[in-house]
Amino acid sequence: MEYLCDEPSSSDADIAKPKHIRRVPDPVKITFPLMAISNNGCYIGVIWQPSDMIAATFDSPDRIYNSGAHLMALSAPVVGDLRFENELFAHSPFRLEADKPLKVSILLIGGRGKSIVPAVKQYVDIKGLPDLPEFQGGFGSAVNLLAHGWMDSEINHNGLFRHAVWGDSFGPTVAADAALFIDWLATHTGDDNLHAKLNNTEAHALSRVPSTQPFSSTVSHVSLPSPPLLFGRTYEYVQHRHNEALRLLGGFDENGIKLYRPGRTDYSKTHFAKHANGLAGRDVAGILESAALSADKELISKALSLLDKQTALYADTVPRGAQTWEVPLHTPDILASAHMIKAYTLGYIISGEQKYLDQARYWAWTGVPFIYLYSPTSGKVGPYATIPVLGATNWQAPLWIGLPVQWCGLVYGSALHLLSEYDAKSSWQKIAKGITTTGLQMSWPVTDKKRQGLLPDIFNLQEQVSAGPAINPGTVQAHVPELYEKGKLYDMKKLRNRGWFIHAPCVISDLREDKNKVIFTVDGWDAKQYFVLVSGIENEPGEVSARETYQESSQVPPFKPAVKQFHSEHNCLVITLKGKSQIRIKPR
Repeated sequence: MEYLCDEPSSSDADIAKPKHIRRVPDPVKITFPLMAISNNGCYIGVIWQPSDMIAATFDSPDRIYNSGAHLMALSAPVVGDLRFENELFAHSPFRLEADKPLKVSILLIGGRGKSIVPAVKQYVDIKGLPDLPEFQGGFGSAVNLLAHGWMDSEINHNGLFRHAVWGDSFGPTVAADAALFIDWLATHTGDDNLHAKLNNTEAHALSRVPSTQPFSSTVSHVSLPSPPLLFGRTYEYVQHRHNEALRLLGGFDENGIKLYRPGRTDYSKTHFAKHANGLAGRDVAGILESAALSADKELISKALSLLDKQTALYADTVPRGAQTWEVPLHTPDILASAHMIKAYTLGYIISGEQKYLDQARYWAWTGVPFIYLYSPTSGKVGPYATIPVLGATNWQAPLWIGLPVQWCGLVYGSALHLLSEYDAKSSWQKIAKGITTTGLQMSWPVTDKKRQGLLPDIFNLQEQVSAGPAINPGTVQAHVPELYEKGKLYDMKKLRNRGWFIHAPCVISDLREDKNKVIFTVDGWDAKQYFVLVSGIENEPGEVSARETYQESSQVPPFKPAVKQFHSEHNCLVITLKGKSQIRIKPR
């Protein structure tokens, strides 16, 4: 409901009066039953068992009883037929029946910590995460639904694709990521007719991509650097991203601040500063990803320096300000958590420094309050639904508290998948999988001809109804492979001794290096040609060889020279492959 930082609750910094009051909310708006306050390095909180009788009250400072402290309370009846939202008492009496006691179960928690994050962690430690929801029909149904979304919904316009279906908004455009998503579905469907239709749709989509574009165009909210690793122009893409990173660096001042620049509406007028972590985080993550793609030492140095400045500015603070095209800069925002997780995880991959992994974990926890960790209604869709922001568009409407916008959570889930590889003992992957499954559950069915396979911008939990703009399937599909243990669409690994970065449109495994050679395995892309990028190689290797590893034979095939290109300007090696392969690189 709220994510405060040394400010009164029920603030109008994110929601205009009189809707800003959140003292006794409708329980459907509460993502999980926790109230907590942190001060002077410690926190105290209340966890309660939700019921159809109990309402939660929170006021900081206490302006209800004027106690001079802070108020966390539980009372009956619940907001609903007998009690208006934010009223302290029922408007009508209710009967307590004989021999049927009214019970409430609470747990007081406390501990040390610089922010509210330790209280959130303790809630999860005590209550656990909900079981993963199920998408009816499983993997096959997911492939079928997403395929029809790309092919047959109003997203597709003669090989061009709209970001979303919503009147005349979001016109059709070139989309290399759509072609990649379609290709993956074609390789994973068991329906020959659907396979053929997907191949035709992909060919049409690729024909619309200009020859001068390095497969960089996207329509999905979750953007992976995979298309040039499948379709080619890989080196051109590295150059494009390197130049883009230099441009983005120019948007920060010497203190690492990206200033908010208002348009017609000044969304910073209720914030205490003209900047925020969510506003900067997306660019910081993009710069770091570009640095890993090019392995340019100067760019890496600048990117890590910028990341350190974000730590100095925003450590232990609230995630906020990532959606200032319509939402106030001050507003707590799950997208801000997503951008910061990705940025710090990339910082850790690039540098190996523990401080970045610690920050990535912190920002991952800041996103958890936006996720439903219990069933808020009796409906099928609920757990792992994600609130986008704890505020309102233009301070007025829509009011997003209690109104899931799953695409925001899917971007957060994408960052969690990356973090989970380096924080393996955590539950990040389970949360990310839950968010993806819930996205599939929310998507319009194939019976809705115009919107089939598309993700709703809004999902109403009470009515269990999808609404708003219908978003392209890529936002959900990006991590369907991980959900169903079908590999992944993008992987990156760093060789610590040599400083090389390996990028592939599939899982990279069995990575080994010594002074004479580097060996690793890539899962491949079915039988289709694809490309592996190795960046940071200062001199052209003496040998680049590969052998296919999928044959069922007692004899291990020999290494054979691989098709390769070395680009000395950015020290990049591009290897052309087919099938699951083991690669061997020997320096000169």
